[in-house]
Amino acid sequence: MFGIQRDLRTYTLLADVFGILCGVIGAGLIASLFNLLPGEQILPDPIERLARLGFGAILLVVAYYLIVGLLRWYRHSTWVVKNALPRDGQLTITSAEGDPPTYYATLTASGFAAQRYGILPPRMDTLCDLAERAIPARAYVDPQTGLAVAFDIHSEMLWVMPPGKPDTV
Repeated sequence: MFGIQRDLRTYTLLADVFGILCGVIGAGLIASLFNLLPGEQILPDPIERLARLGFGAILLVVAYYLIVGLLRWYRHSTWVVKNALPRDGQLTITSAEGDPPTYYATLTASGFAAQRYGILPPRMDTLCDLAERAIPARAYVDPQTGLAVAFDIHSEMLWVMPPGKPDTV
């Protein structure tokens, strides 16, 4: 978890735990095909073998994404915030109903089309007070892709959800 912004460490830890869990279960399913697990001596029928192979492979891909893909995204986002110059703009925060609610930030900046990003649930208690109003913000934009990775409002950071692809509003 070194090299990752403090706000993102909880998400990294959760991704790592679930990634390890998926990896262990996926590897166990695939190992059961070859009688590598203790106590299982009978080979399953072909349909069950195919199901175990499929689910095991899917779980291994999910584990790879959770452990490697998200970690790379969070490290890259932290790097952008440390090294890129922020752009001034207006940010409108909205939430979609649900448990927990999903938050969106719509960025409008001079010279750019308005873009809506999914954001990670922030730790701010005042987010409800800021909802549905345009507030001044600084956007940290990835120089390679031109997409925002984080927003700074009132000295608090809002982080864009991976993979950071916006909707054009």
